[in-house]
Amino acid sequence: MGVDRKTLGKRGEDLAAMYLVGRGYTVIARNYSCPFGELDLVCRDQDMIVFVEVKTRRTAYFAMPEESVGWDKRRRLLRCGLYYLKAHDQLDEPCRFDVVSVYAREGLADGRVRVLKDCIWEMGG
Repeated sequence: MGVDRKTLGKRGEDLAAMYLVGRGYTVIARNYSCPFGELDLVCRDQDMIVFVEVKTRRTAYFAMPEESVGWDKRRRLLRCGLYYLKAHDQLDEPCRFDVVSVYAREGLADGRVRVLKDCIWEMGG
């Protein structure tokens, strides 16, 4: 029997956070909830606040993980990001939205991670 979606998603977020920390990011919040939805990770990359959407898959046979971030999801992410900035009195802070794709193997011990920086504006969908 395979790993359930919730466990896979949690493991993907863990792998993404470790990967980003290893590249100098600081994780500020995980699973930040607001009236518009949830931000998987809120990080700082030097002087930039980074809102991170993590997409985890077991296989690349179908669509790339980031391809599941459509217009509705992007709109919710933007609203959540703005809500976070307002709630933390950081509207003047530079920010960006990244998507992190994680391919987690069945055992979930490790995975392949790819970061698409500031991509929310450029993605098709």
